[in-house]
This record gives sequence, structure tokens and C-alpha cells, in this order.
Amino acid sequence: MHVESTEAMEKFIYYWASSRNFAVQTGDITFVGKQVSSDYKEEADTYANWKALYASGGWAVGGEIEPRPYMDGVISHGDGYYSVPINYLMNDVAYFSEGKVTTYHLADEGKRGFELKIQFADDGNWYVIDQLVVGQ
Repeated sequence: MHVESTEAMEKFIYYWASSRNFAVQTGDITFVGKQVSSDYKEEADTYANWKALYASGGWAVGGEIEPRPYMDGVISHGDGYYSVPINYLMNDVAYFSEGKVTTYHLADEGKRGFELKIQFADDGNWYVIDQLVVGQ
């Protein structure tokens, strides 16, 4: 996974998604936090919210994603930056916090297309740097 190739990029995407799924189920953002650029504030805020949820005695059920990258559509922007067309199979999520349950219907989100922006950095690691919704 620590080489700049399409195969390594795909493995990274699945690894990031698995780490993300682990984080939403446990509040432990140690692994996933290392795979995302600190400049990707929206995703970093999501992780911080999961960590805070569990730290306060809350928990989550569901919310996992299963990536479906279209590797034949990868675009190289040079200097290790790439765009990957992707969508996700997503399941709904329920958060329990402060005695109440809040649910979010995420399954329909998987019907949308995304552009996942990733980077192969000088340190030999891949990073998610942003994600855009395409074709709304």
C-alpha cells in the first residue's frame, strides 16, 4: 500500500473505509485520523464528533460505508494528487446520546456520486484530502 500505484491506491481506499467504520463503531479515531489530511476539516470534524460521542457515554449503531471506487476513471493531477470517482454502499446510523436516539437515513447517499481526492505524499503514505459530490 505504500507505493504510488493504482493497486496501492485502491487498497488504501478500502483500508481508510475500514478504519472509518471502526471509528464510528468505537469512537477510536487513532487509525483513521492518520489517513486524512488535517486540511479536510469536514471529515476531521466528523471524527472528533464520534470521539466525543463515545467519551460522553454515547454510542452508534450502523453508519458503515463500503466504497465502490471506479479505478478506471482515476485522474492524476501530478505531484501525487489524484481524483477517484467513487460511490458507497451506506447503511443508516443511530446515535445514542444523553438519553435519546437520533437516526440518519444514509442509504440514499450511496446513490450519489463522489470525487474522492487523495494524495500519495513524500512520506510514502496515502491521504484522503477532500471529497466532492458530483452530478447532484
